[in-house]
Amino acid sequence: GIALIDIAGFGNAASYLDTVRQRGHAGPQSRKALARGYRLRRIDRNAHLDEIHAIHTSCDQRQGRPIDGAYLRMLRYPEQPHCACYGAFDAGGRLAAYCNVARFGNFSATDQLMGYKNGDGAMYLLLAHIICELIEERRVAWFMYDSYLGALPGLRDFKRRLGFRPYRARYSLV
Repeated sequence: GIALIDIAGFGNAASYLDTVRQRGHAGPQSRKALARGYRLRRIDRNAHLDEIHAIHTSCDQRQGRPIDGAYLRMLRYPEQPHCACYGAFDAGGRLAAYCNVARFGNFSATDQLMGYKNGDGAMYLLLAHIICELIEERRVAWFMYDSYLGALPGLRDFKRRLGFRPYRARYSLV
C-alpha cells in the first residue's frame, strides 16, 4: 500500500487543484499558507544547512516516534542530479519546510520532507506546488510519498488531503 498520485491522470495543474479545492483537502490549507506570506522556490539544500538543521531539531518526535538520529547531525548533501529540492519560506524569509524530490524513470518520490509543526499550511502548499509542477512537466506518470496503509492516521489523512491513494505496485530500479 504505497501512497501514489497518478500524475498522468491530470490534464493540467488546474485539474489537480480542482480535486483538492474543497474543504477537508489541501486547497484551503495551501491558501492559508499563501495568505500568511509563504513563498516557494527550488533550493540548494547545502545553501540552507543551518535552517534545515533548525527544522530537524525543532521537535523531538515526528509521527509519534523519536526523530531519527541521522536528522540530528548537520551534514552536507551530496550532488544528486536526479533530484530537485523545494523550499517553503515564511513571510520573514525563513525556510519553514523543504522537500527533496527524486526522479526514477516514470515516477518521482519524496526523498526528504520536513517542516515546522506550526499548522500554517506550508507543507500542503509545498507538496501541492510540487505536484502541479510534475503535472505540467509531463516527465513522470506517478508521484510517490512512502507508504499509505502503514502510515499513522494523521499522516495518512495528510496524504489523502493531497490526493495520494494507496496502490500496490511493483517496480525495479535498473
